[in-house]
Amino acid sequence: MLTTSRRQDFFAAQQQHSHMPLQHQHPQQPYQQQVPSQHTHHSQHLHHPQQQQQQQQQPQQQQPQHHFQQFQQDQQQQQQQSQQQQAQQLQLHSEHQSIFFGDSLNLSTASASRIEEIDRLSVFLTTAPTYQLEIAKFLLPTGETISCVLWNELYHITGTDIVRSLVSRFESFGRPVRNIKKFEEGVFSDLRNLKPGADACLEEPKSPFLEMLYRNNCIRTQKKQKVFYWYSVPHDRLFLDAMERDLKREQAGTEPTSQAVAEPALSCTLETLDQVAHCLE
Repeated sequence: MLTTSRRQDFFAAQQQHSHMPLQHQHPQQPYQQQVPSQHTHHSQHLHHPQQQQQQQQQPQQQQPQHHFQQFQQDQQQQQQQSQQQQAQQLQLHSEHQSIFFGDSLNLSTASASRIEEIDRLSVFLTTAPTYQLEIAKFLLPTGETISCVLWNELYHITGTDIVRSLVSRFESFGRPVRNIKKFEEGVFSDLRNLKPGADACLEEPKSPFLEMLYRNNCIRTQKKQKVFYWYSVPHDRLFLDAMERDLKREQAGTEPTSQAVAEPALSCTLETLDQVAHCLE
């Protein structure tokens, strides 16, 4: 049996052992070896001060790393959930759009596949910032690319890429652009409504931002220009306004910038354009 003094030594050693970091605890051993002698109890108090400091610092260093890893996992899960919700909403929108075009504009299988191209572009224009990339690129059916660019913690798109996306949408809609210069003039006229500061940043010639955009084929020239905030650009409104201008030109007997060659463009008129606008809402 243990005497009173041996019991005190035993419980004191057990309490000290329980407060040691997990990586310094000894593996489980038979009961007889867990009862420390007075010599071992005394030797535990003779650790070098640097060793004690290292023992205290190691768990403190591990805890922040563990918390950071957990934070990253939580952020990734939230982003995945957000992307799944957006994908579901866009799928419902796409189904509604396809049903509308199929009922109203007599789509063939080929036309339906081109409408799917518009849907894929719409998904990118809606979700590109969620990729959290410095430059997120999207390959258009025309062979050109558009980019979502992160700069100064804000996402941007250039006027050049806006025009590229609209030209691609017109072609997928069955109305390829024939007069690109006149088409661009109309689009850039619409973009004047987006003001520097609120909707865009105004970059001086050959600024670091413009140099980066030029290297990545987002702009054709480094002259002074506006670069638009991603969420400030009304892509659907720009598409409808450009379409309306050409339909009015055709109605007036003047040359449009684009030509209807396939469905649904062949069935689209000024009267049905409102239905297209409702579908894109």
